[in-house]
Amino acid sequence: KRSRAASAREMTEQQKDERRERNREHAKRSRVRKKFLLEPDYSLVKALQTAQQNFVITDPSLPDNPIVFASHGFLTLTGYSLESVLGRNCRFLQGPRTDPRAVAKIRKAVDEGYDTSVCLLNYRIDGSTFFNQFFVAPLRDGQGNVVNYVGVQCQVS
Repeated sequence: KRSRAASAREMTEQQKDERRERNREHAKRSRVRKKFLLEPDYSLVKALQTAQQNFVITDPSLPDNPIVFASHGFLTLTGYSLESVLGRNCRFLQGPRTDPRAVAKIRKAVDEGYDTSVCLLNYRIDGSTFFNQFFVAPLRDGQGNVVNYVGVQCQVS
């Protein structure tokens, strides 16, 4: 039976980089999940869930503005599991036919802290596409600071 140290020495640099990235992602997911569970805005989440909306909540205070909450509707629409989306930026839904102008409009709104809406072609986990009217808006604390973003997807036929 080989030791972990011997196995680690035999790993290629690419394998080591991939392992480090998986570890970082795991740590990030754990951190954002704990933060969200400790500091949720249940009234917003409850309202969106009651309306059965497809939505995510992201945290701009963390690197890459990762998803910290995803609704059941979002998971059903995209085919992803909750575990696979937490801690990731929403870019994973983009693909080769996603309009870069729509993406730039979203990025500008997030960077500057205002809401916007665009029609966007996204990709499900199985590679199939869907059009959605995507709305993103900042959520602010009592002092007006952006603490989260909410992104709502309304599938367009």
